[in-house]
Amino acid sequence: MRRWPPERPDGRLPLLVRFNEVVTPEAIAADYEYRVDTDVVTAVTVSGGQSDPDNPVSVTFHILGRSYTVNNVYYPEDGQQLVWVKWHTPSTEQHITISVSVSGGGNPNRGTITANIVDLDKNPPPNPVADDRNDSYNAGNAIVPANPQKTNASWSGGKNTGYGIVTGNGIPAHILRPVLRDVPVATDIGKMRENMWMKAGGNLI
Repeated sequence: MRRWPPERPDGRLPLLVRFNEVVTPEAIAADYEYRVDTDVVTAVTVSGGQSDPDNPVSVTFHILGRSYTVNNVYYPEDGQQLVWVKWHTPSTEQHITISVSVSGGGNPNRGTITANIVDLDKNPPPNPVADDRNDSYNAGNAIVPANPQKTNASWSGGKNTGYGIVTGNGIPAHILRPVLRDVPVATDIGKMRENMWMKAGGNLI
């Protein structure tokens, strides 16, 4: 009966190496990132010379074995024109290369475009709703600010707020002074009216 692992001629066991860590491949840098199984748009800018009906320019995008050609691209001398193509991404994640060629003159700003086709369903974005719960919340772990309790406050003098001098009770001084000045007058008038009423036999309610 053979043993596993097999013994070496010198009687020592062979060295076994185990890999428990899952290695995730690094994402490849790309010019664009598209979602799987989706209609997308890829664009380039064409410039150089002049393109008109007598000298038209055509731009061809080579994507995943297919060619998409945009004809009759016009732009003035020393000008430029944005050219785009709509296509459908594959249903599986992959890294692709798109080549762009121009006929009739002019040059694209990019002759090669790279793109990552990704499955966003594997990493859905947060979708908060009104009845969300956080069952792991523990009130004992809550951080409560330890601010001292303030039961009273006082100050003196006035403060210029730009709208006049404000006194310690929060009333602007230019309003408070006339009120305080008229209080004795109002009190005297009230007493005078009270005396007149009493002399006339009236009763105060």
